[in-house]
Amino acid sequence: MRVAAMQMSLSPGDPARNLGMASRWVEAAAGEGADLVLLPELLAAGYRFDDDLAESVTDGPTVTALTELAADHGLTVVAGVLERGAPRGLLHDTAVVVTSDGPVGAVRKARLWGDEHGVFTKGPLARPVVEVAGVRLGVMICVEVVYPEIARQLAADGADLLVVVSAFGAPRAPVFDLMTRARAAENGCFLAVANLCGDDGERAFCGLSRVVGPRGDVRVDAGDQGGVAMVDIDLALSCERAGAHAVAAGHRKRALQAYGLALENWEQLGDQERADALVAHLRTLEG
Repeated sequence: MRVAAMQMSLSPGDPARNLGMASRWVEAAAGEGADLVLLPELLAAGYRFDDDLAESVTDGPTVTALTELAADHGLTVVAGVLERGAPRGLLHDTAVVVTSDGPVGAVRKARLWGDEHGVFTKGPLARPVVEVAGVRLGVMICVEVVYPEIARQLAADGADLLVVVSAFGAPRAPVFDLMTRARAAENGCFLAVANLCGDDGERAFCGLSRVVGPRGDVRVDAGDQGGVAMVDIDLALSCERAGAHAVAAGHRKRALQAYGLALENWEQLGDQERADALVAHLRTLEG
């Protein structure tokens, strides 16, 4: 499987330019045989939160353009979208997985950063694995890669490849470097991330788009300038893949034990709403 992570410097508030540049880069990657292409967080809007730039994740401009690219080149694209929720005015920071059939998965960011807290409505912390052409993708957004529990849940649910769309800031580049390698190594999974680079006038981004192996080894890295991090990975023959599922099974067992204690505490405290929500989540883990 050939994975390409696109490292771009976007123009905030200029969807036409950003989508046009992304289309050209996806076409170039397809010409080099890419099967999976990752694009950064908030691709069309740039790292801006203007409601006028928000769109649907079922038939908006970003999903429509990416569906056409996927159909033309026979690949899968994962990208960030400024999602307009319902009712109007509700915004989500969302990652979509798009094939020639259109969007096959969407994940709303659950862990927000900085100014995002006053703008975005969080998605659920637990999210489904998205299966495409026999490969199970675990999707995360930017700072979510810092938190072990999200990657752990995805690995426990059988993700073969963790994918991250990102706009991680330059001041925290060492954190990004460390955490992307840690999430891959601790779960025995490949991890691929597409991050922004450059300075958009308000923020500087660290780049470091990369593909990391199951032992935390960086297979390819785009540095801090615009470019593509592309590499072949062998999920089927990876000696770590079986180990990843063993690790995931251990995580799942410990998670169930911890959640069981939390459920008991909430029931004793009379917090039935939390208890009911946790029971629903436990059923997904046990299934």
